[in-house]
Amino acid sequence: MAFTLNTKISDALKERPDLKEILPAFHPAFKKLQNPILSRTLTHLVTIADAAKIAGVDPEAMLTVMSIPGLPDELPKKKGNITTDAMPPWFKTELVTILDVREQLGQGEDPFKEIIAATRELPTGGILELIASFEPAPMIRVLQKQGWVSWIRWEDESCHVAFWFAGQKQFAGSGQDVALDAERMDKNASGWTINVRGLEPPQPMVYVLRALEDEDMVLPLTIKHQRVPSILYSHLEELGYQWTTSEHDEGVDIVIERAAS
Repeated sequence: MAFTLNTKISDALKERPDLKEILPAFHPAFKKLQNPILSRTLTHLVTIADAAKIAGVDPEAMLTVMSIPGLPDELPKKKGNITTDAMPPWFKTELVTILDVREQLGQGEDPFKEIIAATRELPTGGILELIASFEPAPMIRVLQKQGWVSWIRWEDESCHVAFWFAGQKQFAGSGQDVALDAERMDKNASGWTINVRGLEPPQPMVYVLRALEDEDMVLPLTIKHQRVPSILYSHLEELGYQWTTSEHDEGVDIVIERAAS
């Protein structure tokens, strides 16, 4: 197969098992490929483009190295760690909770579960600042799909990534709320059904929370979603709702009701 920047490392390893020996030359983080458990997790999350960000090299240069058999005579030179984006308006120092995972990464441990747990423990409007020894591109992508936005900056040799959940509570009064669309809603004798498939994150989350605030909403509320919305569940629990989820070929159906008192 021809590799692209979107090729998963897991797929690349099937074609070229020797990459397990080559990738650690780019960055110590790839030594985890020698650990069977961590390797299964890492390789299914990381693309070649992600690997380039972790290694701090040009993506096209890494793609070239990975596409040519054998260890190259010279590895691509590392790029400087430059923050190109200005501080976003949502970043407020007083709202930041810091999670430093550099030691865990240095020991070859995967902090994924700890990071997810930290996002769930944030207060409404809170910001998680993750400190890592490299740009955690897979983690950024995973959280973006769940409705989080991020801002990256470098301090010395450490990567600081601030995560903020762009949910309805934070959007209130900002003009970025989602208006309910009658074409996405259907009412019957047992309640409402809302189809949020096709909406880009964080709109599905905002849409559901907006619907639950509507005084005309009749429960149970059935949500047709393209994926399991883990972050939505934590908000529903906080608001006093319970839910059941059924998965099928087209996505998932979530039935929301008031939690039993």
